[in-house]
Amino acid sequence: MTAALAATAVLAGCGDSAAQPSTSSGKGPLYPQITAAPAVDLAAADGSQGTVLSLPLDAYIMTSAQTATLNDAKHFLIATCMERFGYPASSAGSVPQAVSADAQSPLAWFRPTQLEAASRFGYHAPMTGSSASNQSGTGQSGTGAMPTQDPAEVVVLQGSKTGYVNGQMVPPGGCIGSATAKLSQGQTAQDANFVGDLRFQLAVRAQNESPQIRVANSAWSDCMKSMGFSYATPKDAAGDRRWGSAVPTSSEVAVAVADVKCKQKTNLVNVIAGVYQSYENQAITDHATQLKAIKDWENGQLANAAKVVATCSGAC
Repeated sequence: MTAALAATAVLAGCGDSAAQPSTSSGKGPLYPQITAAPAVDLAAADGSQGTVLSLPLDAYIMTSAQTATLNDAKHFLIATCMERFGYPASSAGSVPQAVSADAQSPLAWFRPTQLEAASRFGYHAPMTGSSASNQSGTGQSGTGAMPTQDPAEVVVLQGSKTGYVNGQMVPPGGCIGSATAKLSQGQTAQDANFVGDLRFQLAVRAQNESPQIRVANSAWSDCMKSMGFSYATPKDAAGDRRWGSAVPTSSEVAVAVADVKCKQKTNLVNVIAGVYQSYENQAITDHATQLKAIKDWENGQLANAAKVVATCSGAC
């Protein structure tokens, strides 16, 4: 299953059973409805320029520049630790990396929004040839397999066992744990996935309960029918199982182009962005204490990371 199909399946499968934030009373609508849709930069929403339209919860997720600093510092600390045990710095290459707010925006579900991107790539992601946008909801991604099969090296990196390797005591959690501890020094660790999970839940709820989105989807669907295509929502079009090929087909491109034209005609992305903004703003009020703690934790990690980067003499 392609990334686009997987993302669509997850979104479609959540429905009303998705975990939901609650109000203190537990009664009535949890979030206000918008009265007007804001103007949206569709090029930013499309991500075609390497950016994604900002939403309120982005303030609690690291930016691309911040994640780069954190990842550089963590990689350097792990590599240095591995070298102390006699292993190459390249061992740190398999470590999961923090992911920025740009990679977690729920508006990525509604790409493409630009005719140029649709006509060239259909629902496949530009540059990569993979289907559009991966929505994990988590804050981590990684390179995958270990670059070595040496069991002792794995122990040193991950701390899967306690004891000595090459005459030195393996730190708790291995070199990864040691680096994480140094970057978190002086901080109270928080749930790294809280914001991403909350954002995903809010987006699913908005899709299920917002009358504005329901009306916009209906108008979009009518527009698509007028062009000869039958889909209830944009996610249905993006998730069509026929788009599972390695490269976009002519049929896929035709649907994607019609999709974009109908999004523009019905103002659909603007409406969705406005509803998401409303939900996220209310969630920030509802979860103010936890979100502040997460922000403080992130800022503390970044301060520690900046110190590491400043001392690595270009080796980060």
